Amino acid sequence: MFGKALGLLIFTGVTASCDVETSTVMFSEDHTLSETSDTVFSVLGILAKVQKVAERNVVLGELRGDLVTLKPESTNHVLTELREFGDLTDSTYNRYRDYYAIINNCNYFLSHADTTMVRGNKKVFEKENAVVRAWRAWTYLQLAKIYGTVPFYTTPLLTYSDIKNVMNDQSNRKGMAEICTYFIQDLRPFTETELPDYGEFSYSSNATFDSKMFYLPIRLLLGDLYLWRGSVTSDQQDFVEAATLYHDYLLNQEHSTSVSYCNQYTSADYSSWTGQWNSIFRSIDGADERISIIPFAENSNYGLTFQLPVTMSQCQGSASLETLVNSSNYCFTGYQSNASDRFEYIADTTYYGSPEKAVYLYAVTTGNRLQYTHGDLRLYQHSTGTTSAIPVSKFSAGFPFVTTYRAADIWLRLTEAINRAGYPQTAFTLLKYGLSRGNLVKYDAAELSELLAINASFYDFKDNNINLGFHARGCGSTESDTLYVLGPQASRADSIARMEDLLIDEYALETAFEGNRFFDLMRFAFRRGEHFLASRLARRDNSALQDSELNGNSLYQKLMNRNNWYLPMVEN
Repeated sequence: MFGKALGLLIFTGVTASCDVETSTVMFSEDHTLSETSDTVFSVLGILAKVQKVAERNVVLGELRGDLVTLKPESTNHVLTELREFGDLTDSTYNRYRDYYAIINNCNYFLSHADTTMVRGNKKVFEKENAVVRAWRAWTYLQLAKIYGTVPFYTTPLLTYSDIKNVMNDQSNRKGMAEICTYFIQDLRPFTETELPDYGEFSYSSNATFDSKMFYLPIRLLLGDLYLWRGSVTSDQQDFVEAATLYHDYLLNQEHSTSVSYCNQYTSADYSSWTGQWNSIFRSIDGADERISIIPFAENSNYGLTFQLPVTMSQCQGSASLETLVNSSNYCFTGYQSNASDRFEYIADTTYYGSPEKAVYLYAVTTGNRLQYTHGDLRLYQHSTGTTSAIPVSKFSAGFPFVTTYRAADIWLRLTEAINRAGYPQTAFTLLKYGLSRGNLVKYDAAELSELLAINASFYDFKDNNINLGFHARGCGSTESDTLYVLGPQASRADSIARMEDLLIDEYALETAFEGNRFFDLMRFAFRRGEHFLASRLARRDNSALQDSELNGNSLYQKLMNRNNWYLPMVEN
């Protein structure tokens, strides 16, 4: 069972952790992980330590972003301090040692597992080797996002004095670009390595997780490393590499932006709607959208329980998020009946297609007419003339996991990478029309010719003709929407910036509350400057705040200094 496994695994196999309070060597130097059971238990033991930081990452990513506010009745002082960038030394969410416990376990495994062992012409521990390297890279990436420049080591620390020396050594520190460079080189040889399958693990009396979802797809993690490094160094080739990696994963795994997870109105008076988007988070029905997760237990009998639903229940959507949702345009296409002026809307079973046959979420017949209403259907059903606080409804104790990757994340990061690689119209095509050969020919001829000239592959989804505009997940028939435009810009650089403004809003509409927001803003701000992040946080409670008023905003002034984006690395 999952709970019994992780309960034991914290202490089995690899247990060298950064918070050890002893000066003795934890393992002798000849302690080798040479049995299959050793490595399996060790990998799951590392996952048990990852659980300790997973929920924390979500809180740090959302409370410090622009999409979340605390409910008026919340009395959680620690959450208030996080949101206001006040006292950030409290150990509830500032515990860098837990991240180094993961790293030290990974280092021990990689130093002591017999990765040369061959049985049946196969390297026995190659899959586990790849898993552990990925978790180590992921953990260092989190440290760089949360703390900035951090102590860096790749050998196991077996005594307290070893730990103290490394943590106090200022010469061994690395920042985001250096960390990404190291792990790009470290992970590249494992891009095609198949990940292990330990079967299913129970997290309650009648539900299970597939263990294959416990691991980070290396192709996606590499894409993230290139995306972050390119954002810091402005190396355009990094964005090309990131886009290629994301594209290849989506293509190989047959993910698409089809109608499957679109929320759609089904009546002209906006009184009814349908869609499966919400099932991604609180139902087993959205499993094909989820790529990898960090699992928890439903109750303590099965292991570490999931506290995030309780924490996030104290939060709701910010004023800034409500403004964004309400100001989004939902576009209908429909037909006007011959018998009356009333619009009729009928769900179409055919997806967006080629230039020869453009089809929509709703069928267009006689009297091709468009109709708009305000509101994006992803975060909540918008009803004309009413507003309500947006609830945080993406976490449930009945589905206890933190998502590390889902397909939407990758589509949006692909868009981001394509845009920064220098192709804003192609990126916009993904959001509005869907990436297909037909749509590129019809809407993106100029950039398509450039992509063909350099033999790029990251735009080409071959025979896929079901990809529709990603924005249609909440805003209706975006291919028909004449209001949703990139617009002519003075230069390609201006088009890239305009595209990023649209994209950061799309990230908000699709991924709000999932733990990425502050880090997404940070990554964009590496490219666009401090104002990009600081202005959005300053406006989170007052979206009408004018640029001329920002200098009088204390949070804006604080966040114009990049040092204040990071938690202090303090002993606590």
